[in-house]
Amino acid sequence: MNLNVSKLRKSVNFRMLMEGLAYPTFYEGLFYDLRNDLAKATVQARRRKKGLWKYDKTAALTLKGTESITDDHPIFPKLFRRLMTHYGEGGTFDGFNEYLERRRERTTIVSLVHFTHFDDQIKQTATQLRLVRPVEDMVFPG
Repeated sequence: MNLNVSKLRKSVNFRMLMEGLAYPTFYEGLFYDLRNDLAKATVQARRRKKGLWKYDKTAALTLKGTESITDDHPIFPKLFRRLMTHYGEGGTFDGFNEYLERRRERTTIVSLVHFTHFDDQIKQTATQLRLVRPVEDMVFPG
């Protein structure tokens, strides 16, 4: 059985993105038409401020410590996991960007057909992190 866009739209994954109940995370190997449809569902949910998009802070997260990302606001899970791993290894907020730079985690920006790294998609100030590209515009190695 091959998955096509028609079948995809009946899936729990698609419906969760449409309702803003999940973040998309795309990996290499997902066919373009499927990824594109899932991305469109994400954009629609964000525009309507459905579900988590009403509270999402991925584009502008102000940190007061780990409690602000575990209790206060939802953020893109990949960013959350990288922060928690960094803190778990004794890292501080100030050193987070350098931590990501050392990882050199490949990332493709779909809209630009640009091969880069995850750290290049994060801007950090003294108290704030922000993902500079929408989550649905990134593809990670599978």
